[in-house]
Amino acid sequence: KKRIEKELTLFAQALGEKRLLDKPSMFGLLTEYIKQDPGIYGAAFAFAPQLIEGVTVKAAPYVFRQADVFVEKDLIDNYDYTAPEQEWYATPVREGKPFWSKPYYDKGGGEAWMITYSVPIYGKEHRLLGVITSDVMIPTQ
Repeated sequence: KKRIEKELTLFAQALGEKRLLDKPSMFGLLTEYIKQDPGIYGAAFAFAPQLIEGVTVKAAPYVFRQADVFVEKDLIDNYDYTAPEQEWYATPVREGKPFWSKPYYDKGGGEAWMITYSVPIYGKEHRLLGVITSDVMIPTQ
């Protein structure tokens, strides 16, 4: 757990210093991040919702391992990650600090049993940019 916490905290700090965070570049950054540690099953960057021309825009690029390939998804295509029952997002946003989830089955994401470590990322003036995550798969056998 400590290794995951340290790696994700460093990644979060690097992202917080970037000027522009966008969905296409996040897929590449997340893939490189999980390639570095075979203990990380998947990783996401759930953008804080933004109001653009009167429309609320949400995006959560997610990359996970499947055999020898890395699969890319946008979690918002499968469920509303900002809903209160999505503890991996809601808890760090509400509490303003990192959070370890309880074990859960990630339906719509990595389709596996896992635990998730989530870190909120803030930009200038302590504005929430989003939540970065590391997923650790729980063996079922």
